Amino acid sequence: MTNEERVEDILDVNAEAEAPLSVEELEAMLKELEQEIGLEEMNRRLTTAMESYAEANPQSTAEKILVIQKGNLEDMLMPEDKADFTDAKNVADLLHAYYQNEGEDTFAAVIMEIGWCMMNDGAVLVPTVQHEGRVDMPLLDDEESGQWIAVYTSAEHAKAWPDDAEMRPAALEMMVLLATAKTGFTGIVINPGTAEPMPLEREILEQMERACNDTRKEEARLAEEEKNNAEGAAE
Repeated sequence: MTNEERVEDILDVNAEAEAPLSVEELEAMLKELEQEIGLEEMNRRLTTAMESYAEANPQSTAEKILVIQKGNLEDMLMPEDKADFTDAKNVADLLHAYYQNEGEDTFAAVIMEIGWCMMNDGAVLVPTVQHEGRVDMPLLDDEESGQWIAVYTSAEHAKAWPDDAEMRPAALEMMVLLATAKTGFTGIVINPGTAEPMPLEREILEQMERACNDTRKEEARLAEEEKNNAEGAAE
């Protein structure tokens, strides 16, 4: 297998395959590849492969990860006029039900609604500040478990943020990918500082992202199957 094929395999396993590698396994593979061909060449090939995937599917995980790799928070945010908080409100409503213990399956319902919000590019609010001419995101710093990304389901919930910050909309899935793609993050917290927060660690976020990708693939398969059946019936 050539190095180019190994790069393709690493990306396929991480972003597209049915059984993706864990973060630790992926990091080990990339480190081994780096030792063989050098960091600069590895990054060049990774970027080339990611750009190829992104061009083929502008809404793919690869395209979103490529934006994150560039490291400009402004690019990860959502235009105000594109932000739909409908799914985020549903998440908040189910979180309230969970805290009120309304139903045995409420936690599962919350997780499913969060996944639905991710699937549909549902918007959340994130705190932002200007730092040295760039837009930056203040984080929640937990001395025991590390740093968390704060996301809020509404402007009302965002009032719980303790410091001065401009709340900007972002796709929930983009924040999930940011939390899992960048080292140093423990996860995200939905509505921190409120009476009904929901912390989600990297492991569960990775599982949720895989579930979203699996669902998208199945939807694409079914759509293709329906298209082929319609074409067959028309002949």
